[in-house]
Amino acid sequence: MNYLKSVYPHSRLVGLFVLVGLLAAAAFTFAQPLRFGATVRMLIIQRSAYGLDPYTAVKSAERIADNLSLVVHTEDFLQKTLAQDQNIDQKQFPADANRRVRFWNRVLRARLTPGTGLLSLTAYATEKFEAERIAQAAGNVLIIHGREYIGGDLEVKLVDSPHATPYPVSPNIPLNFGLGALLGLLVGIGYSFWKGNRVEKFQNPNLTINNQ
Repeated sequence: MNYLKSVYPHSRLVGLFVLVGLLAAAAFTFAQPLRFGATVRMLIIQRSAYGLDPYTAVKSAERIADNLSLVVHTEDFLQKTLAQDQNIDQKQFPADANRRVRFWNRVLRARLTPGTGLLSLTAYATEKFEAERIAQAAGNVLIIHGREYIGGDLEVKLVDSPHATPYPVSPNIPLNFGLGALLGLLVGIGYSFWKGNRVEKFQNPNLTINNQ
């Protein structure tokens, strides 16, 4: 109850901190380019696992898909992806090899569906068609060259073609604004509580003496 009494008189100040948090979130969000996403889903099949029990076969495919999810972030995979579609805008990629790979890791992200051999590749770009091109090219690289990275009797099948999102998904605007508002709220409440305690101790110096 004392906590609420300390904060309530400063509700406008709390609101101001929330507003500052929202403004900071807006500045952080819109300082980045708005990007659309396009996801292609691949099914990883290990033919040599056909004689195994279903659980072991799925675990084997999941392990291979997990390895491929790491491969897609390499320079070699990037080069093969760009070679798959000459219409991909290559000017967006830095000339320096290290910066190029870091940029590629922001452009393409891999996600494995647990308990399956499903691997999702999501490409991000400022234009819808560019995101679809990159996702499709990356999927084609896995289909054609996946066996080179893992070895063995591997098959990669396309199960979902890429379709761009109707609106930008990166940066995550609702999440950024929500975190900005929450951070502003917490800072505002903490500051109000601290300020309220100072005022109370100033008005009632006996509280400080009794606490000692």
